[in-house]
Amino acid sequence: MTFRPLRGSARRRLALAVAVMLAVALAWSVARASAGRRSGGASGGAGSATPPGQARRVVGSVFADANGNGLREPSEPGVADALVSDQVGVVRTNAAGEFVLELDAASPGLIYVEGTAAYARPDRFLQTEQSSWYAEVDELPTTADGSRRWDVGLPPSGVSGSLRFAHMSDPHAHPDSIRRFVRALQTAANDGAAFAVVTGDLVSDALGVEESVAQGYFELYRKTLEQATIPVVSIPGNHDIFGIERDQSGVAQDHPLYGKRMYREHLGPGYYSARFGPVRIVAVDSAVYDDMWYRGGVDETQMRWFDAVLGAEPAGDAAHPVLKIPAMHIPLISVTDTLFGYSREGSTRTAVRVDDSYQFRHVVGNAGDVILALSRHGVLLVLGGHFHKEETMMLRVAGRPIRFNNGAAIVSPDRSAGIDFPSGFTLYEVADGEVAASQFVNLDG
Repeated sequence: MTFRPLRGSARRRLALAVAVMLAVALAWSVARASAGRRSGGASGGAGSATPPGQARRVVGSVFADANGNGLREPSEPGVADALVSDQVGVVRTNAAGEFVLELDAASPGLIYVEGTAAYARPDRFLQTEQSSWYAEVDELPTTADGSRRWDVGLPPSGVSGSLRFAHMSDPHAHPDSIRRFVRALQTAANDGAAFAVVTGDLVSDALGVEESVAQGYFELYRKTLEQATIPVVSIPGNHDIFGIERDQSGVAQDHPLYGKRMYREHLGPGYYSARFGPVRIVAVDSAVYDDMWYRGGVDETQMRWFDAVLGAEPAGDAAHPVLKIPAMHIPLISVTDTLFGYSREGSTRTAVRVDDSYQFRHVVGNAGDVILALSRHGVLLVLGGHFHKEETMMLRVAGRPIRFNNGAAIVSPDRSAGIDFPSGFTLYEVADGEVAASQFVNLDG
């Protein structure tokens, strides 16, 4: 496939230079200022749920927030056919923009809205005082019948027809390297990307560090998103799990932010779906952990949601093809592992025992179940990360090809096994429900 050349200019070079200087200054100030902050994040670890108090139902509405203030004005109509989910079940709003969602017993206690072709998410995927794309169920107001109430506004998306988006992975936010992530986001924006998907390992490392260090990394990542000129879909990776390497972190298992709770405090749901015009991104949390070891996997509750959200086709999209793209950190398949072999011993072991057999921990252990769901719902493209190398693979399942693209690392080039693997991201162009073209953008080229 051909791809239109990416254009550069003196204005771009100036913008990049300014962005880099601002990012470096910001990185050091945030790293110093963030130490010691502590908050009581939501409970729940790998594969566990946080039942939302006594609430068993959320009622509410999704409305067209024309002025972006998060409050519904008399002139602002409801948004029909918007997907709302508790990360288990899914419902769509009626013609008036109203919904009733019966909470599943396995719900992690969050609710989110996906958006529609015409109306976007309200806040660049970051919680704000004015509005947000998700809510903690326990924090919502209670109605007379004991339900919780959520009314959320969506501004016009401004996206229609074909678009470009960027797939990035492994920025590992750290004061010494954050400038590369800033440069990647600015380059993608300059090259016409409507949004970016970042498939995990967002922060340098939260696995084996104390709280103040991990908090600093997450704050740095958030600040970078706040300054970005395009929305960023963030997906958790193994390095975004806090404290589970307890021999190094010294963090107790009853710490309020232990495991995946620190990610949730800063960035919200670990798995969800997002809509940008003709594209639906289905963000999957593919890192699970047992005691002090992470591995690739998608738990049963998330698999229920995954199947439901892929099958929840908007009624109004019948005449307008939509490309569904699942994205995750630890990938479903990879060829990279064949370069290095396997080990079952030591701190860097690659195979871990799960039930009665060993599993290669750097791919999703139940990938077969996930791939069957992909086939059922006509998925054509799946994005991953983790290996710090760009990979492109194809499986033909039930007569249909599914393309698997694992992204290179933003943080730096990789030189494993004496081979040079470049750092960069992939820019995709989507038209008529398909990937029309793609191109790798080398950050050091």
